[in-house]
Amino acid sequence: MPQIDALPASPGNGQLRASYAAPPVEFFDAVRICLKEKYATFSGRASRSEFWFFQLFLFLVTVVAQIILTIFFFLHFRSVAASARDANDAAFATVDSALGGAGFFILFAIAALVMLTLALPTLAVATRRLHDTGRSGWWLLLPIAPYLGFFAFTMWGWAGAPGAPAPVTTPEAGIPWPVIFAFALQMAFLLGGVVLLIFCCLKGQDHPNRFDH
Repeated sequence: MPQIDALPASPGNGQLRASYAAPPVEFFDAVRICLKEKYATFSGRASRSEFWFFQLFLFLVTVVAQIILTIFFFLHFRSVAASARDANDAAFATVDSALGGAGFFILFAIAALVMLTLALPTLAVATRRLHDTGRSGWWLLLPIAPYLGFFAFTMWGWAGAPGAPAPVTTPEAGIPWPVIFAFALQMAFLLGGVVLLIFCCLKGQDHPNRFDH
């Protein structure tokens, strides 16, 4: 007999289904869903377990990549510094001859490509997590909204639009205004990140919402 929570969201079975929130999943199920089944799916819902288990997976991938890059960086540039002057450093010198000077940058490019590949499912699962709380995926722009506003403000001033604000001059005393403005942008960015973090921690809505199929 199928579980009630597994029934699809539709008006016909609304009274049979106990909850419309996305069901919890295990770690490997979350990785499989995000990387295979819903790699670029921005519709539907994602439970807290699906979202946070995938974040854990991204953290582990990042740590492994950083460890590999650090070890390779150390071995490669240690071999360059050794330059066969000391026989004890001969083992390090073989690394440079085997991989060449471009080896580190090739490895870095591979790591960057992997992170770019993971960017799309990361945005997709974050969007679905917001959907589960009844919020639009456009909330993901909240942390960068101050920088988008600053870019629009700058372009408006450069374009010489009518009524554009006059340039701000550096005060004679006190903290220079660019430092204050940069600090304000950073604080707004952090505040937006905290708001998104709270949203992603909220329980999914048990009732139907506009993001259900």
